[in-house]
Amino acid sequence: MPDSGLPVSGVPDAGSPDSDPADPDLRASDLAGSETRIQSAKLELAERADPLGDPSILAFLRRHEGQPVEVDASRLRLPNGPLVETLLVAARSWRARGIAFSITGLATGHVEQLRWLGLAAALGLDPGAEALPV
Repeated sequence: MPDSGLPVSGVPDAGSPDSDPADPDLRASDLAGSETRIQSAKLELAERADPLGDPSILAFLRRHEGQPVEVDASRLRLPNGPLVETLLVAARSWRARGIAFSITGLATGHVEQLRWLGLAAALGLDPGAEALPV
């Protein structure tokens, strides 16, 4: 029987021209368990995060549009209007598509201010509260 270049299973091996090349941007650790859960992309906000002055915030959100996102606000000193608006739009967009979007580490005082403004639930900071349309 002639050698077809296929292993006994009939599936091309990694060295075969018919196999897909490995993605150089993915590490094996990134793929572990990917069948059951998708790793959240993490955005760490600076002390004075401002999407108007820092295009990397919007770039991050665009780059991770189809996957769960966790925004780490533990270093944030003052959530300004443009940042809150950006996070509101992102939270609504992600949740409308059934994708997780969370904000962690926000100071209790900032959460209280956002709750007072009626924005905490829409940002996912007030579990169990009904998110009003914004």
